[in-house]
Amino acid sequence: QIPFEELSKEVKINYENLQNLSYSSVISSNFSKIDTTAVFTAKWKNSVAEDDINKEKDKLYRWLKQKYSLDTLVLRREN
Repeated sequence: QIPFEELSKEVKINYENLQNLSYSSVISSNFSKIDTTAVFTAKWKNSVAEDDINKEKDKLYRWLKQKYSLDTLVLRREN
């Protein structure tokens, strides 16, 4: 389980260019096994340069993966 309220407070402090963050747990099957994947969707402010968004997205991905010891993680960008 991801403590989303605590996570969102930390993200707000560390990623000031982030406008919105959402989280869901996706369960999928290839019919031989079932996997659960943490899926985060992030929306950055429109005024942020594309290069800066890419750097912050990569940093956020690595931080989430490390902080919550996630084997599988998807970080999507919302436009």
